[in-house]
Amino acid sequence: MAAKVKHARSGLNTGVAHCDELLSQVDLLNMLVNSGCSALIPAEPLNGHALRHLRDRLVEEELWLLAMEVSTKSGLERTGVWAAWGKACLRAGCWKEAREKFSHCLEKVSPGLDAARPPRSPPLLTEIIQILEEGAYTVDRKVLQQANKARSSRALPAALLSSPAVTVLHTLSSLNEIARGNYPQTMPPLNAVVIGPKLDPIFYEECQYYLSSYGSHAAIISFYLSHDDLLAALKHILVQKVDPELFLETIYIPCLRQGRVSDLHQELSTIDSTLEVWKV
Repeated sequence: MAAKVKHARSGLNTGVAHCDELLSQVDLLNMLVNSGCSALIPAEPLNGHALRHLRDRLVEEELWLLAMEVSTKSGLERTGVWAAWGKACLRAGCWKEAREKFSHCLEKVSPGLDAARPPRSPPLLTEIIQILEEGAYTVDRKVLQQANKARSSRALPAALLSSPAVTVLHTLSSLNEIARGNYPQTMPPLNAVVIGPKLDPIFYEECQYYLSSYGSHAAIISFYLSHDDLLAALKHILVQKVDPELFLETIYIPCLRQGRVSDLHQELSTIDSTLEVWKV
């Protein structure tokens, strides 16, 4: 600090900037030591490469606040930290927290029917949907009822009944069923005909939230079709006034190739028996 003052009095701005940089590095080192992370301090000088490596190590260790502090003090972008933090929350079942983290690294679509959607969805959105789809399980309504009952009676702290806690309760419930010789079936039998969403409604609605908040029209339609929800895809096209070209590319041509034009006609008629609303 004394050196900084001396340089300032002498009008040596370069020296002042160097002192600020050294002070920032000292603060950073103190923070890491006080947090018990001295083993992660790079051996090389704390330049841009070393600081990025340090931040990435902190992210790997899921030390989110420290990673954010390093990014802020070093002038590094924080988007990657927010994204990794959000994905970790999502995998842990902390859906409310995940939404908040993703809001810092994804650009939300403005509300309203006339809102302009991005021509392509961000790659992070694809990862989010994949995490939800792969981590989905059939929600036991009995478990949810027990959790809601405990919430209302305040028999347990609210923190113990958060979404990750409910996930743990589902796991315990599944273990109890297995102990009784009842093995839960997470996927439908190979010869089963599944009409409509294959995800539990809770997971399906969470996917819808992210797609409606950040996704392109094509991504939303593709999601509905991947879950055999053709009616929802058509309603989206109609309500959002999607470009007819996109209807041809994402709905009509795939149905034509799969021999499902009659199914498409049936769903179009479900929305409007006269088919007048589908005229361009």
